[in-house]
Amino acid sequence: MSHEEVLQSLRSPYDKKTHKLRIMRSLKAKISTLNARYTRKGDFIQSKQGFKEKVGKVVAVPKTLMYTTDPKVITHIDFDDFVMKPNHLSRGLGIRVLTKFADGVFKDLNGETVTGEELFEEAKAIMSVKRGYDSNRGIMIEERLRSHEKFRPFMYGDGIADIRMIFYDKELLFGVARFPTEKSGGYGNTGRGATWGVFLEGGKFVKKNYFLPADIQSGELPFFEEMLIESKKVLDLYQFPFQCIDMTVDQDERVVIIESEKLPQIEVYLTKEGGAWLYKKILVGLTT
Repeated sequence: MSHEEVLQSLRSPYDKKTHKLRIMRSLKAKISTLNARYTRKGDFIQSKQGFKEKVGKVVAVPKTLMYTTDPKVITHIDFDDFVMKPNHLSRGLGIRVLTKFADGVFKDLNGETVTGEELFEEAKAIMSVKRGYDSNRGIMIEERLRSHEKFRPFMYGDGIADIRMIFYDKELLFGVARFPTEKSGGYGNTGRGATWGVFLEGGKFVKKNYFLPADIQSGELPFFEEMLIESKKVLDLYQFPFQCIDMTVDQDERVVIIESEKLPQIEVYLTKEGGAWLYKKILVGLTT
């Protein structure tokens, strides 16, 4: 089965039973083993802020407006536009994109309002969640990004197009473009209900008609080559055999690297056959 044939068989909607498939468990175990030798205590890859400090020397990253390990500071936050993000969690957990609505009150992408005191309670709860090293637990306040106008026809609201490229041995295996929907409350996270589509080398979408509510008429991802170049700068810094890079292109046509993961949610995007193909490729270096 070829690369394209495997990825043509995407499923919708997300099927939680896939987590129980033996091939997916084996695949993720293999990826963890491959990357294990490059994982050190305190490695920046585990810390979003540390990651930005490292890769920000060679690529554009979201600007940190504030970083704190004291949730009480959040009560008095006073930025007009910002993103609140936990330093140590993944899969979009605990992320809020906010705009100042009134003194001490902010509006979320999904339209709900939240007070500084409520944000403090959220931050306190987030800080109590254990994942990774205790020293990584903190709250980042970042600049708010807005996507380039070329992505606007495919997304709902004022969030961002979240582009993920997945590499093995510096080869692009496939990528996923995630676009905000009304269901996702304007966020580009698939767990919240964002729509998504898989693309291959050259930015060609496997199923261009997967996207809702609008279609990508050209069938290609805007700024693919520019994002590929910036992604490879991050790959060169970390040297992980298996790595994925998340990014967007902002309104000023700047490729902004958001974060990197060693074990992305490949089970969301691949069928059983896709998982088997990827496992064989990693295991024996199969070419397509």
